[in-house]
Amino acid sequence: MPDGRLPCHHSSMRFQNEFVIPYDRERVVEWYYRSGAFARLAPSFHHVTMDGPMAPVHDGMVNSFKLRAGPLKLNWKALHQVDSERNFTDVMLKGPFGEWRHFHQFISAGQSTRLVDEVHWEAPMSRALSRPLKGPVDDSLRRYFCFRNRRLSLDLKRHEKFKERPRLKIGITGATGLIGAALSAFLSTGGHEVYHFVRRTPKHEREIFWDLNQQKVEVQKMEGLDVVVHLAGENIGGKRWSPEFKKKVIESRRRGTELIARSLAALKGKPRRLISASAIGVYAGGFLGEVCEAWEKALAPALNQPELKVTIARLGVVLSAKGGALKELTLPTLLGLGARIGSGMQPISWIAHDDVIGAVHELIMNPEATAPIYDLVSPKPVPQADLSKTLAKVLRRPHWFAIPARVIKIIFGQMGEEVLLSGTAVEPAALQTLNFDFEFCELEDVLRFELGREKCV
Repeated sequence: MPDGRLPCHHSSMRFQNEFVIPYDRERVVEWYYRSGAFARLAPSFHHVTMDGPMAPVHDGMVNSFKLRAGPLKLNWKALHQVDSERNFTDVMLKGPFGEWRHFHQFISAGQSTRLVDEVHWEAPMSRALSRPLKGPVDDSLRRYFCFRNRRLSLDLKRHEKFKERPRLKIGITGATGLIGAALSAFLSTGGHEVYHFVRRTPKHEREIFWDLNQQKVEVQKMEGLDVVVHLAGENIGGKRWSPEFKKKVIESRRRGTELIARSLAALKGKPRRLISASAIGVYAGGFLGEVCEAWEKALAPALNQPELKVTIARLGVVLSAKGGALKELTLPTLLGLGARIGSGMQPISWIAHDDVIGAVHELIMNPEATAPIYDLVSPKPVPQADLSKTLAKVLRRPHWFAIPARVIKIIFGQMGEEVLLSGTAVEPAALQTLNFDFEFCELEDVLRFELGREKCV
């Protein structure tokens, strides 16, 4: 255990988790001590938000974050204490418990590392509440460590694949979004330097100011970047498509992409690659197709530049408990309102949140990723009814309802018709030529992981 730790009260509850990971201690500890590690280990189903970027762990560091568990929104402040062997302890300074100490220990086991996590806690207000709460708290901690151990294993495996490749300077637009925030944290734990494009006054040297309205960007800060990942764009779902909203959606994608493409083309020291997001809606026609076509055509200034490779990443339906379709479907399903929509046969070409991050990383690092377009979807699209039924199964809820197509059209208009009643079956053919290793090929597997419903020992 970490030396110099403070003793816990004799009546405190104790939970311990052990996990062996097939990487040596130095590599595992190095990962933990990089910025982004905390964000990567925070479970999707707890909806953790931090007060600004999380710095790398160091002795005496205090960090604050907000945690949402079910209907509860909790403020948490923790002190990190590091010992001489780089094991460390998190001590809760402010939070929902009377006491909370989490000891992290890294034990070398040849070419592997045994992770020992020990949590000591007491209930708030009265220690007498600790024992009746032990069962629910232990269950929550079990789900937590199940999630983080799988994600840690996956992230280390993906970084290991390209460990001989140089570390890069990578700029990301949309870096606070669902994909951008996770990608930023993932790349940081891999030792890359990550720069965020921001629309406010930069707070540090790794922020690059850009303004879509004035079509300005801090070009001098883009010099020296190796890769730019362009993810920014107005959210297309969640409301009816009025003419004003449709114009806003198209303009946000067109203007942002043109600004990035034009600025990169003008640089003397160009990045070697621009990866620009689009969506599989390009195959669907209608307004979705119109948006994607405008989005991709806006890349024109960056095309045919001999030093710059442009790659379009067409995203499918990204499954994450933190946002997007899965987040919107979870509460109705928990309330027993999961439903087949229309015929239920419309295909959903989905992809796990972690596989999106892994796929973009593959496009960044793999020199064989030379195709102009990659469809980021899982190999197994499913009918909408299967998605709804599987989610109900994972959440242990009934699945009795069906919503007629005419009701969807009345409530949501064109958005409902194109997003909810239509679908496109897409396969990741180009991605598979790179031998990309999907972690989640089965729908139930990703839903259990994202929602903390895996069957853990």
